[in-house]
Amino acid sequence: MSTRYKFSFTTTDFQDMLAEFQQQVGPQGTGANYRLEGNEHTWELQNSFGTWSGQLLNLRDGLDLSLDELNIQEPLCLIAEAQIEPLFCWSFCVAGGSMTKFPDRGVEYSTCENEVYAGFLPGITNVVSEFAAGQKSTFVQVNASPRLFEMLAEASPDPCQSVLAQMLADTQAGFHGQMRKTTPAMMIVLHQILNCPYYGLTKRFYLESKTLELVALQLHQLSDSRIDLAATSVLK
Repeated sequence: MSTRYKFSFTTTDFQDMLAEFQQQVGPQGTGANYRLEGNEHTWELQNSFGTWSGQLLNLRDGLDLSLDELNIQEPLCLIAEAQIEPLFCWSFCVAGGSMTKFPDRGVEYSTCENEVYAGFLPGITNVVSEFAAGQKSTFVQVNASPRLFEMLAEASPDPCQSVLAQMLADTQAGFHGQMRKTTPAMMIVLHQILNCPYYGLTKRFYLESKTLELVALQLHQLSDSRIDLAATSVLK
């Protein structure tokens, strides 16, 4: 029986790839495998493991959207060692799946189709994501700074305000996360994001509104779960 080699791809490899692509970029900001247009980076990496197409968009100060589609032919291991600002993250698995590990935290979780991992990353983060061979995976990830949630909490009079306040309080506890099922309403918004029909500034406004809608649906889900938990406690 043959053993497939696991292809490892680090943050340094990714940065080197972008640097190489940028050397190919023409006056319009495009190259064979890379495009830089305003707040958007788009790339396609083809290697022995398969293909990885990605988009990274800065939608506003403190709010980023990442779209990734991977067609994996050989086992793939993505290793990210990044110095980041503290942020909330939501990783929605639209298709396929992966195993994600935080070695420094002793935490690992598997994400399957129609699941979302929601968590808080306090800063320097080492992340290992593993993908099995012979599958296509699609992920939508939202990263938001605590500053953005502070503004939302101040402006929100509805039941989600308590959820926002609790999320901000949880930042003092450091790293944490949990798995949730993606609701039908979330899936609709996710497919709208992945199939955005617009370009330029209209695209940015559209994706910003849809990303905030996605966050709102997540907050609503958390709010409902807390209400259900409180009701169960009362019944007991």
